[in-house]
Amino acid sequence: MLGEHNKELAKFCVDFAIKNRADYADARIIKSDEESYMLKNGTPESAVFSESIGIGFRVLVNGGMSFLSINNLHKETIKKRILESIKSAKVAGKKNKNKIKLSEEKTYKDKWKIDEKIKLMDVSPEEKMKYLIDIEKSLSHLKKNLISRFFQLLSGTTEKFYVNNEGTEISSYIPQIFMFYSLIAVNGKDSEQRYYPVGESGGLRRNAGLFTQLSRRRFRRLLVAPLHTAGDRLPEVRVVGAPQQQHLAGAGVHHDQHRLGSFETPFRRVHRVVKRKTD
Repeated sequence: MLGEHNKELAKFCVDFAIKNRADYADARIIKSDEESYMLKNGTPESAVFSESIGIGFRVLVNGGMSFLSINNLHKETIKKRILESIKSAKVAGKKNKNKIKLSEEKTYKDKWKIDEKIKLMDVSPEEKMKYLIDIEKSLSHLKKNLISRFFQLLSGTTEKFYVNNEGTEISSYIPQIFMFYSLIAVNGKDSEQRYYPVGESGGLRRNAGLFTQLSRRRFRRLLVAPLHTAGDRLPEVRVVGAPQQQHLAGAGVHHDQHRLGSFETPFRRVHRVVKRKTD
């Protein structure tokens, strides 16, 4: 949890900047806790647990603005970086012909959160992995066709605290869950790959149920829908790619060679990419 000492540190940043002649200052401290679980062809992969915390900070001096972010929360280090940021804002203010000004806003002190029917942090790693295993088991009769199956579940919470020198203080708590699958299916000599992400803010059971429902419906469609045969040709679409977009054009060509017509991507139905030279 984002403790009071973290919130006091954000307030300290704002107070220190104002004492050193900043016209305006705000700070937001963010703490994230994440867990990741993966299942590949029925075999669990190593789970990943991570925690991160940091502060984002803005100052306005004589019409110039500077931003800094830091994950070293020692006060002496933060003070040094704030002074550097104030110096940068002063330089920017001298060069700016059009000075930066902020709109007049009301002061708020509030907090908000997304409620969880079952808190993510109260659900054991074993139970979270079981969601993926249950999906794998539900496809047991399709394993002959689904030669590659990858499922991933990510869950976590994000806590934020925002404060500025005008008196506004806002706290938030957001639980999130994200799930992803990637499948390769074969039907005779033809094959098809499909991947799909689904996620939402909220508790675990609500999202896991949604994911299971979506997954099963898409799995059925994956094998029932006709696959493109080797002799079929997709309609040609001419695409002009500028030099700065070569990576985009290259991605289209690359995926087209892997039967892109069956993918759920913006490149669907791209058969050939034509690049035109520019001056």
